[in-house]
Amino acid sequence: MILYDPTEGRASTVIPEIKEVGQPAPGLERATGADIAITKDDVHPESLNYKEGEEVGRLLFSNLPAVDIANQTGVSLPMVLRTLKFLKAIDGGLLIQRKSGSDLVGSIPYLDIILEKMTIWTRQPWLLVTGNFQSSPNGKVSVNDRTTDFSYNALQGGLDAWQERGGYLALLDRDVLVTEWLKRKQRRLIEHQSHKIVVLRERFQVLVGPDNETEWRTTLMTFKGVGLQLADGMAEQYGTLANALTVLSDSDTLKDENRPKGLGITTLAHARKRLGLLDGQKLTIETEINHE
Repeated sequence: MILYDPTEGRASTVIPEIKEVGQPAPGLERATGADIAITKDDVHPESLNYKEGEEVGRLLFSNLPAVDIANQTGVSLPMVLRTLKFLKAIDGGLLIQRKSGSDLVGSIPYLDIILEKMTIWTRQPWLLVTGNFQSSPNGKVSVNDRTTDFSYNALQGGLDAWQERGGYLALLDRDVLVTEWLKRKQRRLIEHQSHKIVVLRERFQVLVGPDNETEWRTTLMTFKGVGLQLADGMAEQYGTLANALTVLSDSDTLKDENRPKGLGITTLAHARKRLGLLDGQKLTIETEINHE
């Protein structure tokens, strides 16, 4: 089954043929980071059509029971179960982020965030790139014979990092080839289910997100059960990574009725285990006292 985010089917799309081979899936990109999905089984196209889709996906990945996720996030149980079915269907399928021409160049700084979100759902996160990319005499990227200000080495470095971190890469010459590529991938997925064994490569660089003052919330998203929505809520409420980690380490956080939505018992348990804390232990922030 081929699903696509509605942005891929808008009037100005460069791949109008996708409407003939796939179905629109509202919320797909918001939840998974992908523009297109190829699932091994049929799923409801509306499976991710709600704002907490990513959050529910991360919680399902941490093996929290569906009923607990529904209670913790406020999402209806039937919607959580739809998302669970999608998660199982895409686990053996593909998620695809599509980039055309100069759109890829502008997206290089954000590919790690996109990939981290995609790998929550699937072991096959694909970056599908269309266009003709060359290096100009001064080392800049030339896209379809138009020179940009972006370094060619930086572009290649971004594509290398995508693959080193577990992503797969496909390069097509023109947008009109995208639909046939999708159909071919769908056929191969069906063939693999029937009589072929597929061994996926291991990633040799772990993706933890950018490390700077404005993006520290991506560190929170490496904890099981913490998605973008919860990370944003914790960032807004607690202000710094240090404060957020102390909250994640403290079982008494559950007593705070004003804690961010989605910060529940299972997420805290995973965080405390990752931090290596024993019963009765928690992180604290101490102020250094000057005795002079």
